[in-house]
Parts: sequence; structure tokens; C-alpha cells
Amino acid sequence: GCAMGAEADSFYQLSGLGDLLATSLSDKSHNFTAGKLLGEGLSLKQVEAEVGILPEGVNTLAVMQDIAKDKGLTLPLIQLLQQVLEHGLTPEQFFLRFNSCLQ
Repeated sequence: GCAMGAEADSFYQLSGLGDLLATSLSDKSHNFTAGKLLGEGLSLKQVEAEVGILPEGVNTLAVMQDIAKDKGLTLPLIQLLQQVLEHGLTPEQFFLRFNSCLQ
């Protein structure tokens, strides 16, 4: 967001961090449900059938990758989540790779 001119403080408000927490921690959220089902080993196609729609986070990942590429940014979390969707990266593989990004 900051690379596109947004103020960093905006991300700490309800529209930023609040939305992120609501969509990722609420069992009423399609994104939460999709993540849970993917973590249980379902494919994206199976998740879509189970949830009834393709959760917005799926398309958001692709858009975020395009923006990151255009802005010359490296977003390891986005890249790893995309690998979960496209290549079936397991939760164990995800956390190992994410942890290595943090070191």
C-alpha cells in the first residue's frame, strides 16, 4: 500500500488491520473457511464447491502478485499462499518456507 502512496497509519485502522483480522479469524468468513479447508487437504476446486463461491482472497492474491511485480516488491507471504493454491503446498511446507523467510 505504501508503495502506491498510502499512509502507513491507514493499515492500523479498522479498514486495514481490522478487516484482515475479521476475514482471517472469523469462522463466518469465506476466506477463513477456504484456508481451513485447504489446510485439511482439499483442492481449490473442492473448496469452491464446499463454500459455494470462490473466496475473494483467491483473486486478491493474483492481483497482489501483479502489483508487487510492477512495483519491484518481494512479498513472500503472498508468493507462498499462491503456491498453496496453485501447487498444493502443504501447511508444513508453507510454515517451513515462511519461517526461512523470516530469518
